[in-house]
Amino acid sequence: MNKKNNPLLQQISIYIHWPFCLSKCPYCDFNSHVRTNFDYKKMISAYISEIHSIKNFIHDSPLEIGSIFFGGGTPSLMPPKFVEKIISTLERYWKFSDKLEISLEANPNSVDLVKFNGFKNAGVNRLSLGVQALNDKDLKFLGRSHTCNESLKALDIASKIFKKTSIDLIYGRPKQSTSDWELELSSALKLPINHISLYQLTIEKGTQFFTDARDKKFIMPNENYQNTMFNISNIITEQAGFTSYEISNYARPNFTCKHNLTYWLYKPYIGIGPGAHGRMPAKDGGRVATRMHSKPETWLDAVCSNGHGIAQKSAISAKERATEALILGLRLTEGINKKHFETNTGVKFNDAVIASEIKRLEEKNYIVNSEQKLKLTKHGRPLLNSILSHIVAYE
Repeated sequence: MNKKNNPLLQQISIYIHWPFCLSKCPYCDFNSHVRTNFDYKKMISAYISEIHSIKNFIHDSPLEIGSIFFGGGTPSLMPPKFVEKIISTLERYWKFSDKLEISLEANPNSVDLVKFNGFKNAGVNRLSLGVQALNDKDLKFLGRSHTCNESLKALDIASKIFKKTSIDLIYGRPKQSTSDWELELSSALKLPINHISLYQLTIEKGTQFFTDARDKKFIMPNENYQNTMFNISNIITEQAGFTSYEISNYARPNFTCKHNLTYWLYKPYIGIGPGAHGRMPAKDGGRVATRMHSKPETWLDAVCSNGHGIAQKSAISAKERATEALILGLRLTEGINKKHFETNTGVKFNDAVIASEIKRLEEKNYIVNSEQKLKLTKHGRPLLNSILSHIVAYE
């Protein structure tokens, strides 16, 4: 079956969440857990059961998987045979795209040659390495259990096995100067990578850093300083041949992350595993939101009892779809294609935005509004959240 023979074929993405880490980083508010003893064989059986159940929830329109992403947590702690089992199960239920991208996140201290080859043999063709910083002092501050040297060794191994390699870095750290960041980022861009994600350090409620910042154990850079670092990031990456295609993501030509584009383009995806979220396709062309139980033990019990770990499942209204698509789409450098927006949400673009605010922000050179697209200018990109608060028509 191919798209020419079946014009109704819809592409979806699959997110697999592995919730376990060796330690909890003080800035992390993701669904990650440290467990010294867990029944991992029972766990992998639960993933297979959940995939089977989710398949039965989805309507019968033909679907094709365009990307699979193993996130976490630390998915590289998974045995390769678990990864292979999940991928082969997905292939049994759905058609795979000829250009299928399968990404896996890894920490530098969970890397070895045999394991990485095992992931590749399982089907993984893109590796994202959580480097976060290129000096040991800041790695310690960030609570990372690896060293800079371990990162470099892990990346050297990964680049020889996977054609697509990406790293994450965190900037805007306390006491980090702009010259520090310029040097660190310039060094990172010389590494054997073709994609890089750059995230500003943010202080999230419920994390150790939230408590530490409140108690004045460190002082975060102010917003203007963070914006300066953001601008530096865009200049240095461009000089190194990386294109900024999303607020935090940069890639060499033809190496954008296909899976993450699913989110930003507001295409449907399925979330599997503890705490995973999904936006599954609905019969009426809309979306069904799913959220799995977050705690691994609770999720596992639910799957054993019901075949799945869904904690919440609800249809997303047209207004909610429009708002989500605006929030996600404006993160892209190319902005929002209005025709695609209407196809993916079922809402007329002009009904989803406040025209007077669009015009005002256009006059201030924060956005560009054409018949086909709405996008942020380079002056508007650092102000994304503020701009969204003004232009979104639905609350």
